[in-house]
Amino acid sequence: MHTDLSEKNIDDLSVKASLDKIKLLSEYFHDINDTYKVVCQSFAEKVDLIENCFEKTVLSNQFTNSATIMVKLYDASNVLHDHLNDKAIETKYLKLKKDFLNYLSNSVRDLSDIFTKVKLEQIDIDHLNSCVRMLETAMNTFNLHEHISKEDINKIYENVSSKILNYFEEIVKKINTEIQNRNVSHTLEEFMKELDSIRTISSIALKTTEIYYATVEKLVGYVYESRRDAEELLRVMFRREGKVDYNKLTQCLSNLKNTHWIEIYRTGVYSDVINNVEQQIIQYIIE
Repeated sequence: MHTDLSEKNIDDLSVKASLDKIKLLSEYFHDINDTYKVVCQSFAEKVDLIENCFEKTVLSNQFTNSATIMVKLYDASNVLHDHLNDKAIETKYLKLKKDFLNYLSNSVRDLSDIFTKVKLEQIDIDHLNSCVRMLETAMNTFNLHEHISKEDINKIYENVSSKILNYFEEIVKKINTEIQNRNVSHTLEEFMKELDSIRTISSIALKTTEIYYATVEKLVGYVYESRRDAEELLRVMFRREGKVDYNKLTQCLSNLKNTHWIEIYRTGVYSDVINNVEQQIIQYIIE
C-alpha cells in the first residue's frame, strides 16, 4: 500500500481518502504510524520537486506547463492539508505566483539600458522581440490566468511596449527635424532603417502603422518639394531671369542625389524626380 500510494500524484483525490484512513489507524498501531510518516514525507518531497519544476518551465517560457503545475499545487493543498503543513503548501503556491510575475518584470527591467542607446543594434532588436513575444505568450496562455492576473501581465507588457513606442517616436521626431532643416542625408536613411528594424518586433508594426506611413509621406513630399525648388532655380539660371541662389541650388541637387534610398519606401519616386530634373536641364541646354 505504501508503494502504490507514493506513486500517485499529489493532486489525486484518492490520496486524501487513503491518507485519512492511514492517519486514523496510525493513532492505534505504531507500525502504521511509521508508514504514515514515510508516505507523508514522500508527498512532501513531491511538492518540493514540483516547485523546482515550475522554475524550469518559467525560464524556458513553457507557460502552459507552468499553469499545469500551479493547478496541481493548488489542488494538492486541498488533498494534503490534513497531512502536511497546509500553510507551507499555500505559501509555496503564492510564491510561485510571485516568482512568475517577478520573472516577467525582471525580463523587462533587464532591457532598460537598451532604451538609453542612441542607436539600436540588431541584437537589441532581437532581445526586445524575445521579451515582447514572451509576454504575449503569457497573455495568451488562458489557463494561466486562473492563477496569475492577466491584468498584472498586461501591465508589464504595456510597460515595455510603451518604451519601444516612445523610442520609435523619438526617431520620428529626429526625422522631422532633418526634414525641417532640409537635410535629406545618410543619417535620415539610417533613421528609417532603424524604424524598419523596430517594426519587426512583434505587434509593433501594427501599433506604429499610422505614424510610420505619415513619416514616409513626409519624406516623399519633401523629395518632390526639393525637385520643384531645383527646377525653379534651374529655370532662373538658364533663362537668366534673376539672381540664382547657387547654395540653395547645390543643396537641392545634393538632396535629390542622396534620396535614391527612398525607392525602398515608394517605388518610382527617385527615378521620376531625377528624370524630370535631367530632362529639364537638357531642354534648357538645347534652347
